[in-house]
Amino acid sequence: LGDVVVYASDFKRTRETAEELLGHIGLPRGDVHLVRNLRERRFGTLELGDHGRYSHVWQYDAQDKDHTEYGSESVWSVRCRTVQLVHRLEREWEGKVILLVSHGDALQILQTAFK
Repeated sequence: LGDVVVYASDFKRTRETAEELLGHIGLPRGDVHLVRNLRERRFGTLELGDHGRYSHVWQYDAQDKDHTEYGSESVWSVRCRTVQLVHRLEREWEGKVILLVSHGDALQILQTAFK
């Protein structure tokens, strides 16, 4: 398991999830690398409200990857910051298994870069 490195969003809930993951695979819980690039997508004026309202942003996503309706972070911006991180980590940790702990939208958008 020495070939595993774990990176997580610096938000509390992802840090805690990453620490649990480390504990389950037998690594010290404090070995989580926290980074801003894995933070959840910003939803602007829809933040901290009913998550069902995010679908309003997703409707715009289907039409325009660069939109910022409601002050949201664009799909393209999320993709760029997460892909940039993956490329950096692949260079830094060549030959290692890199586990990412993040949030729903950020990970779904990142996944589109590898299809």
